[in-house]
Amino acid sequence: MSLRQIVTDYDGRSGVPESTFCQDYQGLCMRKQKKKRFVGQQILMLLSQLAHNLCVWTKSWLIDALQNSLLSGEQAPKHQEARQIAAVIATIESRGIKRFLRQVLHLSGKVVFFDKKVVAIVLNPLYPLIDRIKKAFEIFLAPYEITVSLAKT
Repeated sequence: MSLRQIVTDYDGRSGVPESTFCQDYQGLCMRKQKKKRFVGQQILMLLSQLAHNLCVWTKSWLIDALQNSLLSGEQAPKHQEARQIAAVIATIESRGIKRFLRQVLHLSGKVVFFDKKVVAIVLNPLYPLIDRIKKAFEIFLAPYEITVSLAKT
C-alpha cells in the first residue's frame, strides 16, 4: 500500500458519528444540562432523544414536501420555480442539526390564531435566508391551510 493511498483512505474515513454527537450537544445545548439524580438524568436523556428525533423528522418532512411539490402531476412548477425549490432543498439538506435549529427553526415571527386554530405564520423579513425558508414552510403547511407570509418592516 502506497503512502498516497494510506493518506487518501485516512482522509476518506467517515467521522459521521462524532460529528452527529457534536451537533446534538451543541444544537440542543445538552452539555449545560445535568441532573444530580439518576431518574432526572434518564428523563433528560429521553427528552434530548425526542428533541433530536423531532429535528430530524422536521427536516425530512420539509424536504419530502418540497420534493413532492416538484413531482406533483397536476400543478407542476414552472422552470424558475423548480430551480428555486431545488435551491431550497439544497439549503435544508446542507444544514446539520445545529445549523438547522439555529438557522431554520429559531426564526422570529408570529403565529396567528383564529378560533383556536393556527391560520398563519408571519416571519421576520430581515433574516438572510428568509425567502428559501418561507418557500419551504409554505409548501409544507399548504395542506393544513396555514399561510406563511413576511411581516412588513
